[in-house]
Amino acid sequence: NTSQTITTQLTCPPTNTDVSIVKTGVASIVRGNNVQFDIVVTNNGPSVAQNVTVNDGVVNGLTFQSSTDSSCALQGNNIVCSLGTLAVGASRSFSLTFGTTATPTCTPTTITNFASVSTTTLDTNSNNNTSHATVQATCPPPQTGCIDILKEGFDPYGTQLPTVPAFTFRLDNGVQTGVNDTNGHLTFQNVSVGTHTVSEVMLNGWWQKLVTPTGGVVNVVAGSQCVGITFKNQQYAASSSSSSSVSSMPQW
Repeated sequence: NTSQTITTQLTCPPTNTDVSIVKTGVASIVRGNNVQFDIVVTNNGPSVAQNVTVNDGVVNGLTFQSSTDSSCALQGNNIVCSLGTLAVGASRSFSLTFGTTATPTCTPTTITNFASVSTTTLDTNSNNNTSHATVQATCPPPQTGCIDILKEGFDPYGTQLPTVPAFTFRLDNGVQTGVNDTNGHLTFQNVSVGTHTVSEVMLNGWWQKLVTPTGGVVNVVAGSQCVGITFKNQQYAASSSSSSSVSSMPQW
């Protein structure tokens, strides 16, 4: 016997694989700040995954800012990350950063952001091809400021009084009210940002000499630096005639 036959079974390498995606993020953010989502794509095998692509939809309330992976680009309302070839057992990790919109009338909302992964290699497990992260978008503290009121009182002859009578002041027709101290000071705290009007309740025997700014209208900005407003009032002169109930107003 001078010959021998050896049979070898040739098998084809596997042509399928299993790619998965996991997306995570912070639990909550304050509107107006950025939020970051972390994505991990893994090829669980048994084959090399070709042309791996991640799609991440930009939902309402988010604006795409940046990615730590240079393959990611915004295309319409989707972020497309072309990751290329992924070896068996290999993972690709990257982060996506979004901005959140701060609105004047803020309402707390829940934002859910989805991401999916695909490959041109046959993927036999589609159950792990999608992942999402949910973040609670809360509202920032109300932006408030303050108004410092200075009251100055003058006698009928124009001399400033060392002790200022108590006048009542109203913010926006009674949103807040207060009375100045003997030095003429009063502060309205926790006033919303924007335009407001301060008015005073006139005491009998007095007239309003000057208000600065005009009309008692001020623009409040956020912070501890109060906007100022000055009220100057003067006493009427005593009547020289018993038949006259109100004296003439001094000329200035």
